Amino acid sequence: MAMLLDGEPRGKYEAMSVQRFHLLAEVARAAYADRDALVADPASTGEIANRLLARDRIQAIASRIDMSKRNDEWALPCPTPEHRDTTYISVVDEDRFAVSLINSIFDDFGSGIVAARSGVLLHNRGCGFSVASDHPNVIRGRKRPLHTIIPALLTRDNETAMSFGVTGGHFQPMGQMLLLSNVLDYGMTVQEAIDFPRIFARGVDLELEHTVPVAVMDGLARLGHTPRWAENPIGTAQAIWLDHDRGGLIGAADGRRDGIALGT
Repeated sequence: MAMLLDGEPRGKYEAMSVQRFHLLAEVARAAYADRDALVADPASTGEIANRLLARDRIQAIASRIDMSKRNDEWALPCPTPEHRDTTYISVVDEDRFAVSLINSIFDDFGSGIVAARSGVLLHNRGCGFSVASDHPNVIRGRKRPLHTIIPALLTRDNETAMSFGVTGGHFQPMGQMLLLSNVLDYGMTVQEAIDFPRIFARGVDLELEHTVPVAVMDGLARLGHTPRWAENPIGTAQAIWLDHDRGGLIGAADGRRDGIALGT
């Protein structure tokens, strides 16, 4: 998603605008379509990331984004199961060593199996496999399933600039893109970037938080989208910005759920 946005001028559209949200939605739909169809354990598919992220391939996908209407090629139902029950934590110590950690049991009570010695509840990520025999992500022994566990570090000049993560199942990749775009393209603080209204586009769906103006929702509908209000806040994010110039740390937590930023 980030590479598809890389060719656009920074802040080309207003942060809260029909054009920006349309572009974000199309970029997300294209990326999720690739992910759902092609991504699987690299041990069984080879180094697929290099092929998917090849510059000429990215440019070909970007050329199919039409700013006047939705591309229905990417607006298809997504059969993959929901990914749930994830928690995220970010920590930076006095030596500026950063840890970005995400963990998930996938569904309520995970696999239902508890490790006897530790009491740790084991996950149920096997549900992320496909059962279609011709799919790259088909279930098979000694194979890892597609998953949405993606803690993140943003670096600049070989130093960590931000330790961050997003939860919300399939929203995680788009959530990271939104957060990064808000910070890097629009100059928002990390707290402003987290608080900013969210959308989630994948397949046929386009969800908007209730803080998105109705005028923006109506504009997206005119471009061929079928936007609807999300039942709940979309995802959650936490972040720590490392200010190397002034030597400080800026923590930001998402008020959509039970996140909190603490310093000692």
